[in-house]
Amino acid sequence: MNEAQENPDAGPGDNVERFLPNDSTAPGKARRAVRTALIRWRLPALIDACVLATSELVTNALRHGRPPIGLSFKRRRNDVRLEVHDSNPDLDISPGNDDGSSPAESGRGLDITRTVADESGCEHIPNDGKKVFASWDVKHNPLTEGGGDGRVADEPGEGETPTNPVQPA
Repeated sequence: MNEAQENPDAGPGDNVERFLPNDSTAPGKARRAVRTALIRWRLPALIDACVLATSELVTNALRHGRPPIGLSFKRRRNDVRLEVHDSNPDLDISPGNDDGSSPAESGRGLDITRTVADESGCEHIPNDGKKVFASWDVKHNPLTEGGGDGRVADEPGEGETPTNPVQPA
């Protein structure tokens, strides 16, 4: 599927496709690229969730994967999709058993990603490793309905009147 089919309104360079350095700067560079894309796409309500998932997936690729590490972030018709590719075909993506009470500082990245994304998983690429992905629905997401401008669906825009205004008590 080409870029025009994924997002008919996409212009050249709208999607993010890049290789990341195999060092500690990779998560920050990936976060900045995702944040910039969401601002350009007028989807600021997704920044926190997408940036958090980006950080977790890139960090996992650095710790458990093999270079090269690739980042893909695409605005499609009904969603945005984050993919992190590495050359290691092995990954156990089954949910962790941590109930959150453990003081461990690592081992929760995929669980965090599952929590903040609408969909997540792993796709093995024959003879080329895997891509771990997360996606967020923008068509039926209460944070992005109303045109993808980041307003909650029932939140009035500039010059609009609230449909259900809160009355003072």
